[in-house]
Order: sequence, then C-alpha cells, then structure tokens
Amino acid sequence: MPFGSISHSDRRQHAHVGEVMSVTILAVGAAGDLAGLVIPALVDRGALVRGLVRKPEQVQTAKDRGAHEGFCRKFLSTFAARLVMP
Repeated sequence: MPFGSISHSDRRQHAHVGEVMSVTILAVGAAGDLAGLVIPALVDRGALVRGLVRKPEQVQTAKDRGAHEGFCRKFLSTFAARLVMP
C-alpha cells in the first residue's frame, strides 16, 4: 500500500454518518456555491470552520453560512497567503 494511503476497511471504520467532530477547518472559497452546502454540514457536525474568501465583501457571506470567522486573502500576509492559496 502506498505511503499515506488507508485501506478500504479503514475508511469504513472512520466514516460514521452523523459523527461529531472537534476540529478546525479552513474552508477555501467560503463564499462559493459548494461552500454553501459544505460549511453548514461541517458546523452541524461540530467543526469550527474558518472561511477564506477573495474579496472583503464576501466575509459576511462565509459567516452567514456558519463560519466562525472569515478572512479575505487580500489582508493575509504574503507568507500566509502562499500557504493557503498557492
């Protein structure tokens, strides 16, 4: 099995429908159409979601979808922006 892979049986063990999470997730493109579905689902499962958007006016959209906080890449440092948006 290649490095970093998990077997099919391992995937089944870790994929529990309705499982509650306690993680922080960065949602890149948090104002996009897909994020409108994903962010609320993650929040419902207990994840703390931070939303990254392109434009400052999109920050509120990310928060309205359930993101704990929103960030605009325009205001990130050059180093941080390269880490999350190559």
